[in-house]
Amino acid sequence: KCNGYFNSKKNTLPTLKAELNIPESKLAYKGFTKDGVIKLAANAKNGDKGTLDAIISQLVFKFNGINFYAKAQAIDLIGKDPIYGIDAKASASLDSLIKMMANNKGYHGHGKISAKLKGNIKQSQLSFFNFGKARLEGDIKSDGLSFDSQPDTIFTYIDKAEIRLTSMSFDNNNHANGKKSDDLSLLASIDSLNLKYKKDISVLGRKLDFTGKNPVKGHTQKDNSENS
Repeated sequence: KCNGYFNSKKNTLPTLKAELNIPESKLAYKGFTKDGVIKLAANAKNGDKGTLDAIISQLVFKFNGINFYAKAQAIDLIGKDPIYGIDAKASASLDSLIKMMANNKGYHGHGKISAKLKGNIKQSQLSFFNFGKARLEGDIKSDGLSFDSQPDTIFTYIDKAEIRLTSMSFDNNNHANGKKSDDLSLLASIDSLNLKYKKDISVLGRKLDFTGKNPVKGHTQKDNSENS
């Protein structure tokens, strides 16, 4: 539904309201005996000042061991620096992911992965230099994964792995001190790792930890455009 016109001088939209709804529906795919489920509720509208917002109030996708649930929003889409928000959870079976590959002959996998992400990020922060300023919290976890690729002669086993994205502040020993930081940190840990590649490379490891932080601070992107 739309009423009015686009004002190019003020960069404002006419009165606009749109909705997209997919009621809970079945998904079927050749080769899979069990049906999946998809559901979507989304809308877009503009405010009094001509701003445009889009909201996904519910997104559900479940198919063959893959589960995805999300809520999302985009605020002031036609503004200079839109803000994107997300609240999502996902889980997947490695067995199912390999089965869905177009050419999966010779590939075997086992284990489950779970992930979640919540927070918001500005358009200007979608870059290597400014991503660390986003307000996001999330993680990817697995209690155990094994992957065997016969065509590439690769075998990998990972036990209890976690990758975490957080704005929590840490001390020199990587212990959380309960304070919030201005920059995002990336933490990864693996309880044990067994990697073999052909007959030449073999890697064994236990209690592996990694911490990374955005090294670039105080960076601003200049707008070189001129007003006419």
